[in-house]
Amino acid sequence: MKTIYLFRHTTPQENSKYHNESIPISKQGVIEMKNLLSDLYDDFDSILCSPYVRAVQTAQIISSNYSVDDRLCERRLGMEEELVDDFWARQYSDYDYKNIGGESLNDVRKRMVDAIDFYLNRVDDNQTIAIVSHATAICSFLLSNCSIAVTNAKCKERKIIFNERIIIDGKIKTPSCFKLVFDNEKLIDISYIE
Repeated sequence: MKTIYLFRHTTPQENSKYHNESIPISKQGVIEMKNLLSDLYDDFDSILCSPYVRAVQTAQIISSNYSVDDRLCERRLGMEEELVDDFWARQYSDYDYKNIGGESLNDVRKRMVDAIDFYLNRVDDNQTIAIVSHATAICSFLLSNCSIAVTNAKCKERKIIFNERIIIDGKIKTPSCFKLVFDNEKLIDISYIE
């Protein structure tokens, strides 16, 4: 069996004047991530992350030995001034829905599945990988094995179900992670850790 901890980056700085890709984590985010890691008992054989600053800084809390993979970045929104009010909820009713110049959940799912399969096939049984990414990217990956329903669009809350078991019913917190267990590259168990 192989295990992947699929982390959502830790808490970014609020009211940041940085562009989305460059938003750093907050001082509180550093503390929160260290607390989350102290509750985990696994050592990581590989650590990978999105190129966004908040994901890189989260990976650096895990270890100084990590790799960046562009496929793990957040969904590209495209022309943000063209976003419709119900965009967030609408994407979960139509996985091909996207903004002008942006990505759909299916677009993101393809690159996330490609990345995770790539790394999963390069580790041995009983090894553990940490991957730091973003909420929508993580959900896009989970769509391959889970059902996801919007429960509160205003608060960005979702219900994620795997094998008829509710994994999360609410907001994916920063930081948090999904522990994914694979047997022969088949996902057999998911748990949510915050």
